[in-house]
Amino acid sequence: MSPRQAPAGPQGIALVTVLVVLVALALIATPFALSMRGLESASLADFEREAARDDAQAALDAAAAHLATTLPLLDETPHRDDVRELAPTDLAEGYPTLLSRDPHGVVASVSLADESGKVDLATATPFLLGNLLGGRTHLTADVGAAGDTLPVAGVEGFPPTGIAWLGHELAEYGAVAPGELREVRRGLASPSLITSHAQPHLAGDEVLDLRLLLLAEHGWRMEPGVFTGFARVDGLKDIASYGELSYAAGELERVRPWLTAQGGAPRFVDRQRVLGSATGRDGLPELVVHDGRLCGAGAVLQLHDGQGATEWLLVLSAADWGDSWHLTLLEPPALHLGLAEVARLQRTPVNVNTCAPEVLVALLSGLSLAPTADVITQVEAEALAKALLALEPSLDAG
Repeated sequence: MSPRQAPAGPQGIALVTVLVVLVALALIATPFALSMRGLESASLADFEREAARDDAQAALDAAAAHLATTLPLLDETPHRDDVRELAPTDLAEGYPTLLSRDPHGVVASVSLADESGKVDLATATPFLLGNLLGGRTHLTADVGAAGDTLPVAGVEGFPPTGIAWLGHELAEYGAVAPGELREVRRGLASPSLITSHAQPHLAGDEVLDLRLLLLAEHGWRMEPGVFTGFARVDGLKDIASYGELSYAAGELERVRPWLTAQGGAPRFVDRQRVLGSATGRDGLPELVVHDGRLCGAGAVLQLHDGQGATEWLLVLSAADWGDSWHLTLLEPPALHLGLAEVARLQRTPVNVNTCAPEVLVALLSGLSLAPTADVITQVEAEALAKALLALEPSLDAG
């Protein structure tokens, strides 16, 4: 016997209708509920964002109020700023009306940093940047124009494989070892140094990472025909757009506290007539000027010819010949020197009273009155920096 089937009736149709209505209501209500929840989350995020912005503005107002007390008319020590003025212990305690403490534990705060105590990326020499970033060393023995090894004092800051810069020569290396750059290919041709050629070098000659040269050339290679400075410290990585190498994110973060990009148009000063050109003892190009006392190694020159054209040159060394100065250039000028004038890029000074110990050591290391005589070593620079930092931060007599 087969089971009996219940005949369809009004009750079955009503049940189906209810289910259809419930499904329709679910389809309508679910997106609405989700949109309401999203709207609530967005509103809460906007509220928290505005609260954070208000807290940040309050912190900036407190910092501005604190710095206003250091104006010469109000400051008890108008000719200097001591550590207490530059790094107050607790701005929130000093300005309770501006920086109120949230009962839930949120504390608005602000920190002050003296940007003049950092190295300006746009005007620093490649040698100073080499002291900070690494990649600056010197030869420990004479080398000829051939050979696949460069004996150096150290390899800190040099990438495992890369390109070394030695005066008028670029040398590609395939490995580094303590005291050596190995698997070297001499006289590498590169847009960074068109006249690169293998040549002999003496013990004590500078050896730098090519990236330091790329940083020095940033002004005129980032935008050809115009000299532009660094707009931000992250611009350290911009050299990849015109050079063979660049800096990694980790290298940038390591040096970020010591560098600044103060912005503004670069200033070229001390304009003077070019007296002529010469060929140096080693066949290197030289520019002859009346006064080159402030045009030492790493200086950037702006050359204007009589027709209004402009180019930029990097100085490797400067020598006083009595009645004139001979400036050894990285590459010879392309412009005609008749009626030409030259000016030097003005460097941004560093406030040694507020700079970090690492910056102070970098500023002192390598200083000398002559290129290879009485040079301050790294060890001596660290000792000098330690002694200077131990002094009482005051200019008061006694």
